[in-house]
Amino acid sequence: MLKKLIALIMVGGIAIGLLTSCHVPKSMGEIKTVIKDEVTDYPVKCGQQQIEQSPQKLIVLDDNIADILIACGYAGKIVGKSSECTQKEMQNVKEYGSNQKPDVTNINKATADIVFVSSVIEDKVYQELKEGNKTVLKMSAADSLKDFELMYTNVCKIMEGNLKGADVGKEKSRKVLDDLNKAESNTVVKGCFLYGLDGKSAVTKDMYENEILSLAGVQNIAGDSDLHGNLDTAKIISADKQEGFAFYIFCESGMGTKIFSDKTLKTTNAVIKSRVIEVPKEYLTRQGVTAVKGVQYLISAIRSQNDTASGADISADYGITLYDDILYTIGAEDSYVLAIQKRLDDLGYLSINQTGYFGESTAEALKLFQTNNGTSRRDGVADKDTLDKLFSTSAFANSQKITKNTLPQTPTESATFYSVSVT
Repeated sequence: MLKKLIALIMVGGIAIGLLTSCHVPKSMGEIKTVIKDEVTDYPVKCGQQQIEQSPQKLIVLDDNIADILIACGYAGKIVGKSSECTQKEMQNVKEYGSNQKPDVTNINKATADIVFVSSVIEDKVYQELKEGNKTVLKMSAADSLKDFELMYTNVCKIMEGNLKGADVGKEKSRKVLDDLNKAESNTVVKGCFLYGLDGKSAVTKDMYENEILSLAGVQNIAGDSDLHGNLDTAKIISADKQEGFAFYIFCESGMGTKIFSDKTLKTTNAVIKSRVIEVPKEYLTRQGVTAVKGVQYLISAIRSQNDTASGADISADYGITLYDDILYTIGAEDSYVLAIQKRLDDLGYLSINQTGYFGESTAEALKLFQTNNGTSRRDGVADKDTLDKLFSTSAFANSQKITKNTLPQTPTESATFYSVSVT
């Protein structure tokens, strides 16, 4: 998915390079400025404001903009921050209150060229900051990964001018997207992310946070009709009861205890089996160096939880008994092979129709399953350890799309009919 996105961004890079957009709420005169055929680095127009030269000192109250500035190599120019800017690169930077309630008096006294403010700042506070004779900018976060280049280009144009800034923005955004691509999970679990328990505070598919979940291998149960954070609790209960798959509830830090005590959710398998994972909010909302860390954190948390939980044995549902010395390899053919193929197919690993014959394609599917699930064997042989994991609700599904090959497996077949397409 991300590889195609990067390719699309590169094709559209020239067009994106001609745009700059600094958002301000409508109450402050929202504007989008389009820059065409710029021939000089400065001035740079940003909404109703104009940057005359490269800024040397920044006060950053928006932790997402801070994250992007760090990713672009400008951390050394940040001389002030809000309490929400917790990146290690800014641990020694002077703090000026929170993003909602900044220390306006001392910010106005400080030596700085630009103050980047948060989208949640009140209009009154915004106006007070503007009275301090500094350029005060409010920039919207990217709505999705495909908007990263535009977002980075806007920030870098402010820092280095229209021409050089456009080039730097493209380079840095592609670097972050490439790092996200490298971090992308090759397994998938079903789950949801909750900011609250009111049915209106979930991560839905129209939100940027959902793309981070997807990269970490979380298949969000929120459907296409679930928008703007709305997710019915009944859908969570239904997904949790689905047989054969582990279901996870992800939540903001501090929400775990509320979920465990909620009268509806405390009866779910996710809660009973402790598949509730708290995630720092910034891992899902920041769009710079922390975005990559967020994907890595989620993958590690899921893997760690899965390693400590065996999951329920569902072998009986597939009509197979897992005795101690069970072993299946190429050439075997019976109802147990059919059960193995069905489970591999349910988890997204099998590239052929289920036949009951154990051929090269079944072995290749098992190898991928073994690799993704950390079993002791990685050779495509179905031993007890592999089958215990395969027929467990804690088994990791495959995140890559398998292209089915309709050719049957036969005892004389030597070719491996197996292909993967990344979407």
